[in-house]
Amino acid sequence: MPVIDCIFIVEVNFLKKVNIILVILSALALFTPVFSGYVVGIWMIIASVCLRSETVPSKTLAARQDFWRILKPILTSGLIFWALLAVAGIWASRDADVVDIKALRHALSHAGVKYIVVLFGFSCFFWRLAPSKDLRTAFAMTYGVAAAVHGVYCMFQRQYGLDWVHGINGRLGEGRFAYGVYRIGGLIGHPLTLGYCLVLSLVSCLALYGLSKSKWEKNAWLSGVIFSALVLALSGSRGPQLTAVLASFVLIPYKVVIENWQKISFGLILLIGFGFFCGAFSRFLELGNVGAGGDIRWVHWSVHYRIFMDHLVHGIGPGASNEAISSYYLTAGVNDTIKLAHNSYLQFAADYGLLGLLGALTWTLSWARLAKSVFVVHRAIWSLLAVILISSITQNTLQDSEFVLALTIWTLVLIATEVEYSGCTSTTKKYPNILAREGG
Repeated sequence: MPVIDCIFIVEVNFLKKVNIILVILSALALFTPVFSGYVVGIWMIIASVCLRSETVPSKTLAARQDFWRILKPILTSGLIFWALLAVAGIWASRDADVVDIKALRHALSHAGVKYIVVLFGFSCFFWRLAPSKDLRTAFAMTYGVAAAVHGVYCMFQRQYGLDWVHGINGRLGEGRFAYGVYRIGGLIGHPLTLGYCLVLSLVSCLALYGLSKSKWEKNAWLSGVIFSALVLALSGSRGPQLTAVLASFVLIPYKVVIENWQKISFGLILLIGFGFFCGAFSRFLELGNVGAGGDIRWVHWSVHYRIFMDHLVHGIGPGASNEAISSYYLTAGVNDTIKLAHNSYLQFAADYGLLGLLGALTWTLSWARLAKSVFVVHRAIWSLLAVILISSITQNTLQDSEFVLALTIWTLVLIATEVEYSGCTSTTKKYPNILAREGG
């Protein structure tokens, strides 16, 4: 065999292994602190630059073009979003008497990373999932196994307070202990962050389970569905639990619900019964208690609404001093140290005014534009949009880096799945997928 051919074969095998490693790491990043996802994204950009001169077959080239075409609304809206935040932030700093320049730079740079760089970095690589069965299988299998291991860890964490992010002997603080168990945060840390990331996982895995042809992939996505639902049921996080139910009904066509109402009802009864038996829904009883969640959120909402109305166009700015925000809480009769709106859109409105609110809505609604441009995964994309909207009402999910990273990865996986099947419309329509039926 000629030396050139041997070098070519070695190079191809090496690149194939690198691709699989990056896919495996991206799946694992969904369970670990967000920094790991950022590192993987950087390596994906580096790999894409190194492979820019590779010879791509015409079929693979077409898949890449389709991938970027479908993704374009989110990329464009991300750029608009960040530009509006930058204009509003700089404008607010020029109008303010006291500005924390370091906080301003950090807020704008972090927003650029979350809404643009991460999406671009993962997109440069994830288009390869569309034409490559091996990469899709590697992602599915990695996620399925990791979901099971992570689920077991979360059960132990709930019972014993394990906190391995801070060392093998780490334990959760007393503030995470209630009703005889610890609130689950997984390896990510914050219980609500984990909860809403699991909701994204649940609806995405459920959609991909209905689309996959491979038995191995189906089992992997089923593992994702089961352990996402199990950990959510045990998490004690009210918002994610309600969001999961509502988003799942957006995903599943109403005809399928009607046709299978007995099975669905039986499954819900089992899940709810299991949750009550384990005390997973005890925190719902807190809603009527003073200072235990609901009434405190009303304070956050009213304070940030007042900030928004007082700084209508550009907001108070991310560089505003803590004293400026504290004065609003003191006026409301509250001495609060969190100073978060617990509502994504109110937070953007208070920090960046109408400019920031417009950018946030533009970015959010790009998922609606995406859903209208696809056929195979349109219900899954609508379901992701439902998760974004519902979760943003009571939590700062759009400011949460972990949530945005998970949303980015699952969106790209679904787009790659769309590209995989959209090349043959007749085949797609005949494909036995209950989640793609019309009339829902």
